[in-house]
Amino acid sequence: MNKKLYPLRPFQKWIIDRSFHKANSTMMNIGTFFEINSEIDAEKFIASFNKVMENHDIFRCRFVFDPETGEICQHFDGEIFHVQVESWSDEEFNFLKKTFTEPFMLIDKPMYRIYFFKTPSANYLYVDFHHSIMDGTALVILFAREVDMCYQGKKIRSNPAHYADLIEEENKISPENLELARNFWRDLLKNFGDEKHLPPADISEEPSWQKGEFFYEFKNITQKFFRETDNKETEFFMAASMLAISKSANVKKSLLTWIHNGRTNSKELRLFGLMIEQLPVALDFSENISVADLLKILENQTVEGLKNRRGLDYVYDGNFEDGCATFIFQKKNLDVQNFFKFGGHECKVLETQNNLWSAAQNTLDIEVSLTDEEKYFVALYYDKGIYSENAMKNFAELMDKIILQMQSENIFVNEILN
Repeated sequence: MNKKLYPLRPFQKWIIDRSFHKANSTMMNIGTFFEINSEIDAEKFIASFNKVMENHDIFRCRFVFDPETGEICQHFDGEIFHVQVESWSDEEFNFLKKTFTEPFMLIDKPMYRIYFFKTPSANYLYVDFHHSIMDGTALVILFAREVDMCYQGKKIRSNPAHYADLIEEENKISPENLELARNFWRDLLKNFGDEKHLPPADISEEPSWQKGEFFYEFKNITQKFFRETDNKETEFFMAASMLAISKSANVKKSLLTWIHNGRTNSKELRLFGLMIEQLPVALDFSENISVADLLKILENQTVEGLKNRRGLDYVYDGNFEDGCATFIFQKKNLDVQNFFKFGGHECKVLETQNNLWSAAQNTLDIEVSLTDEEKYFVALYYDKGIYSENAMKNFAELMDKIILQMQSENIFVNEILN
């Protein structure tokens, strides 16, 4: 069995490590049950799924131990487990569907589950991937879109880019250039210690890793502001998040990790697989600079961070991002309901995987999105063992106040923090 072995990409390794730390957790599952519109041709539908899966090597991905180093690595020679139509009674379906939300077995097993069920009352689809091989863009946009194209008889790519080729290309980096990339992160984080730069906790219980959610629509900004200025949404809202953390914690430093979809060129834009990068940004507010200068510093960090993402193993191996707040900005919510449409027929979401948070230390996730009405809202996902809902309400309102202040030209950081 001479399979070509590939190393894990840094963020893959981060995910796999955390999955092993909490083997019974479903934190890394991306699973959804759908009810299928009765107008959809079941056999044609399933054939479309199988054709797309055969076309992309990520479905053949298996994690194994390297026999020489003992490290977890991956190969792309696994068997494709085709989707088949199964007929169940309603009672069987309601009982057995619970078994499909179990954690994935990580070693030498398929990292996806796709099932199609026929019952007397309706047809159902279950789609689930382990996050180590697929991200939201790959699943919700690329995979669903390609299956729909195939279902409609449209031509799909006969020779798509493969994930294994990306990994091989990344590993052509010279040791010298890899060390330069690692040094970028060393320099950025050298003045940031073990403190996690979070809003102060208001609950004294031991962390329970129970996920809380708080949603807030910003009252002090619309998309018009960005159309009329040179400000960029990602850096602007990231800076507001960091200033809010700094002000609430009464400190002059702020550390955040921001989520980038990892697709930086036209070839990668349509690449199936886990492309996400989680990159630290670090700001020192001890010097009284203007918000305009702050945004330039932050933009430079994001640009340079992406250039040096090959050295992110230094960040992940050092656990610099563990426990820190994470930030993501997206113009379109990757709602599976909006994308899982086949032949013009919508698939109704019945339930989404109720993920446990125990496998990763997600203390606070800050997710800013743009609505169809050109307004912005923030979704705060937080550890209920550390924060109350009221603490998150106060944090969102503080962000909103800071966002208003940041729109004044030449305002200085100290004016905001004081």
